[in-house]
Amino acid sequence: MEAPDEQPHALTYAERTEAEAQRLYNEPLLTAQERKAERKRAYVELIASGCNHTEAAEGVGVDRATAFRWRQEDPEFAQACRTALRAGIDVLKAEAERRALKGSDKLLMFLLERYDPQTFHLAQKLEHSGAVDLAGAVLAGRKRASVTDEPGSDLC
Repeated sequence: MEAPDEQPHALTYAERTEAEAQRLYNEPLLTAQERKAERKRAYVELIASGCNHTEAAEGVGVDRATAFRWRQEDPEFAQACRTALRAGIDVLKAEAERRALKGSDKLLMFLLERYDPQTFHLAQKLEHSGAVDLAGAVLAGRKRASVTDEPGSDLC
C-alpha cells in the first residue's frame, strides 16, 4: 500500500517565530546611525516611487516630523528628497497618462491642456475695456425697481 502524497503544511506560529528569530540572529546588528541611514535611503526610494512625505515616513516607521527634521538638518538628504520628488512626479505623471488613455476623458483633457495650453486651453477669458460706474448702475437699478414695485404695476 502506497503512502498518500505528503503535502507541505503551513508553518505554525511557533515555527514562524523560531524562523524569524533565527533570521534576526543571523543578521548583523545595526548601529543607531546605520539604522537612521537605512531609513533615510528607504524614505528617498519611497518618495521617488510616487509616495508623498507622510506615506514615505509611515513606510519607514518614523513620524512625518522626524523626516522633516532630517531634511532641515541634513542638506544632502534634503537634496536627495527634492530629486526623488521630481522622479516621483514623473511616476505619477506616467500613471495619469496611462489612466487618461485608458478611458478618462476628463483626465485626458486636463493633461492635454497642461501639456499644450495654446491648443487645448479650455478656460474662457473675458476682457472688458472702458469705465464701469458701479455706484451709478446700482442706483439706476434701484430706481427701476421702485417704479415697478408700485401697486398695480403688474396689471398692464
